[in-house]
Amino acid sequence: MNQPTLSRALSFFDVSMLSAASMGPAYSLASTMGPMVAIAGAGAPLSLVLVTLCMGCIACSYNALSHRFPAAGSAYSWSYRAFGRYAGAFIAWVLMVANVFAILATAIPAGTYTLDLLAPSHADSIMWVALVSVLWVIISGVLLAAGVRPTAGVTAYLLIAEVVVLGLSALFARLQHPIATIASQGSIHVGAVGVLGAMILGLWMIDGWELSAATSEEATHERAAGHGGIVALVFMSVTLFVCMSGYLHLLGPGAFSGREADAMTVVGTGLGGWWRILIVVTVLISTSASLWTTMLYLTRSLYAMGRDGIIWPILAVLHTDATPRRALLFVTIVSALLTALSGISPSVSDALTLALSGSGVFLGLLFVSSAAAAIKLIAHRAVRLVSMIGLLGIACAIIAELAMPANTALRWSSLLGLALGCGFAYWRGREGNACQHW
Repeated sequence: MNQPTLSRALSFFDVSMLSAASMGPAYSLASTMGPMVAIAGAGAPLSLVLVTLCMGCIACSYNALSHRFPAAGSAYSWSYRAFGRYAGAFIAWVLMVANVFAILATAIPAGTYTLDLLAPSHADSIMWVALVSVLWVIISGVLLAAGVRPTAGVTAYLLIAEVVVLGLSALFARLQHPIATIASQGSIHVGAVGVLGAMILGLWMIDGWELSAATSEEATHERAAGHGGIVALVFMSVTLFVCMSGYLHLLGPGAFSGREADAMTVVGTGLGGWWRILIVVTVLISTSASLWTTMLYLTRSLYAMGRDGIIWPILAVLHTDATPRRALLFVTIVSALLTALSGISPSVSDALTLALSGSGVFLGLLFVSSAAAAIKLIAHRAVRLVSMIGLLGIACAIIAELAMPANTALRWSSLLGLALGCGFAYWRGREGNACQHW
């Protein structure tokens, strides 16, 4: 008896739009530009360029793997195939941890910017932010339950509006003379170490394009997933670079000192007039789109893990519309509970910092594992070469980030997470080899 499969409903355009929206350009600038500037100063755009080059190599690996081995589990599934059940279980753990933190890191800004727009007096209250963030998680789950195809359509319209606003704001900022009163408030002088250290945050900034690989079993064309991811990565990376460069030209690195958590609010204030409200609305739209696409990615990954027996097989059961509704319900409930727990954090900034730091290293490991799988599974020399370049580049960025003296807490928490992952891999690896579905 043939096993039910996911519905092939996504075109190349759909995949590209979902992947680009998952990167959330306005959200990425709001959550990551400030911390990157704090580490690398005026060299932050260079950090973005370097990590984009490395990520371009990884995207080539994803392209080859998606075409040869289409799998909803993407990085997890390829590691399973290339290195066996123990390695697959370990990467499954890494993927789950990375994306749970990623959902938290998008839900919290969604709550913050909603309150900033509708009830500014509550925007600094962690309890209010947690409550509204939970509502955003639930709304995202309901939207995804309506089907991935309608979600892709809504996402495309929102993304186009977002890019238009960002492009105009960057152009306006570039054409203005630097604001001396803001630019002179402080300066940040950082060398090569800062540029390298900011790359791991840059990794978070351009993360999301790999959603295309998770939809490879739902794409209508065999090349749609791989090519859609590359198009999303290139277009959004250029957009982010243009915006960051324009904003730094106008405001200078010192303008973001002490304002890392609300960098786009600083930009809106610096641009003046109605720009602040427009940018806040754009960030809110971007954050919400990034939230539901991240939930989509994790849902498809859990479906693949359940199908292999790495986690509960019940999560691999498909609904009558050929979508993993049970996996979506599980992701929505767990994400809502963890988001609610963020309410016990001392502040909104602390909750967001925890979520960002908890995801960056693990996201990097996912890309490293995918590049390693490409080297093992793909015979083409060019693919192996670019995969090795991407692997080494991302690995160096992870090491540089963990080696920074100020990141002791991140270093130990990452080691703890990896140790737990080893325990999970041993537990699930002992269950024996599940039937292969490729």
